[in-house]
Amino acid sequence: MVKTYTNRGKRWEWLQSWWMLFVFMPFGITSFISFLYVASRVKNKRWAIYSLLYLGAFIWGFSRSGDIGMYIALGSWIFAIVHAFKIRPIFLIQLDVYNEMKREHISNIRNEARNRFSRGEEGNLPRKQQVPLKNTDPHSKSEKIRKPETKTKPTSQLAEKQSSPPPPPLMKRDTTRMEKPNLHTVTKPTQAAEKLDLNIASEAEIAKIPVVGLILAKRIVSVRQQIGGFQSFDEFVQIIGLKEHHAERIKHHVEISKFEKPATQPSRSGRLIDY
Repeated sequence: MVKTYTNRGKRWEWLQSWWMLFVFMPFGITSFISFLYVASRVKNKRWAIYSLLYLGAFIWGFSRSGDIGMYIALGSWIFAIVHAFKIRPIFLIQLDVYNEMKREHISNIRNEARNRFSRGEEGNLPRKQQVPLKNTDPHSKSEKIRKPETKTKPTSQLAEKQSSPPPPPLMKRDTTRMEKPNLHTVTKPTQAAEKLDLNIASEAEIAKIPVVGLILAKRIVSVRQQIGGFQSFDEFVQIIGLKEHHAERIKHHVEISKFEKPATQPSRSGRLIDY
C-alpha cells in the first residue's frame, strides 16, 4: 500500500510528483531541472542551491576526459535519484500548506473588499432632510417673547442669609506631594506563560497564535501526528514551509518540547529530514 502524506489523496500527490521524471534522464542531464522546479513552487532556497550543484557536477564530469568524468556524472545521477525520493514527501506537505495559505489570503482580500464596498454603499445613500415645522399659532409666539417674572424673596430670608457665616474654604489637593509611580517596579509579563508547546498544544490553541489561523493550525496538527512531533523550531518552519517574516512572528509565541521516539518505530515512518 502506497503511503500518502497529505489529505488530498494519492492521485493529487502523484500528479504533483511529475517533476521526478527529469532525474531519470540518462546520466542526470536534466536532474537540476527537478530541484529547480520544486524550489520555485514552495520558495525553498536550499533546493535551488542543490539544482545548481547537480548542474555543475554534470558539466564538470563531462568536461573531464577519461573514466573519471564518467564516474563523476554517473555518481551524481544516482545521488540525484535518491535525493529526489527523499525530498518528495516534504515537497508535497509544503505545497499543500502553501496552497491553503494562498487560498486563505485570497479569501481575506475578498472579505475586506466586500466590507469596504458595503460601507461605501451605505455612505452614499441620501439622507432625509429634516425641515423644521413653522409654528403658526400666534399665542405660542407671544409666550416665547414674554419675559419670565422675577420672584422677590422676603426680607426675613435675606437677613438670615446675610447673618449666616460663610462656608469654610475648600482644601486644595496638594499634587506636589503625590508619589510618582516607580516605573522600575512594574513587572513585565513572562514570555513563558504565553508560549505554547507545538508538540502538545491543541488545534484551537495553535489557531490563536498570530499569523496561524484555523487552516494552518489543522495542517500543523496533521503533520505532527504523521511525523510524531517536531524536534526543533527550525525543523517545524522547514516542514510546514513558513516564510521568514511569519516564522519570526510565531517564534515568540511557541516552543518545542524535547521528546524521544520509540526504538521500535520503523525508519520509514519517522520524521522527515530535509537534505
